[in-house]
Amino acid sequence: MEHGLFNRASKSSVHPERTRHCLTGTWKQTIVGVYNIESRKHLPDIPKKEGNLATLDRCCSIHPYFKIREGHVEDFKALCERFVAKTNQEPKALYYGFSLDGNEVHCREGYSDAEGLLSHLDNVASLLEEALKIADLTRLEVHGAEEELSKLRESLASLKPQFFTLEYGFRR
Repeated sequence: MEHGLFNRASKSSVHPERTRHCLTGTWKQTIVGVYNIESRKHLPDIPKKEGNLATLDRCCSIHPYFKIREGHVEDFKALCERFVAKTNQEPKALYYGFSLDGNEVHCREGYSDAEGLLSHLDNVASLLEEALKIADLTRLEVHGAEEELSKLRESLASLKPQFFTLEYGFRR
């Protein structure tokens, strides 16, 4: 990885940069934009939002927290394996996994967009029904850009999630 300073407009040394190598060439990411080193093609700049950098990320993540009822930890772990196997087949699933602390469970999951998240919920609906027979859903968070969250609010309303709107950030 190459390190240095670059300002694409003046080529002066004012902004840190990162170089990334991928199948489509070598790309530099700077505070002021991203460009392909070979073709010098620039990607669109990140739009400004009220004077701050807004994110272009459309990823949606959902964070359910469960409390497993007494005597069912091993049963829930077996369900986790089935959840992971089923979710692994979903093309819009970016990451998926379960973290446990005794009888408390968090499912860490992310999807490329709202459609991917809704498809996942349809895909695992029967497993979720099984899980809720041996565990209680204690908290549910949904994170994403408002454009994507607006596609989820009505469909997820019965689960009473807390929605967190992504306003600042980047994605590699």
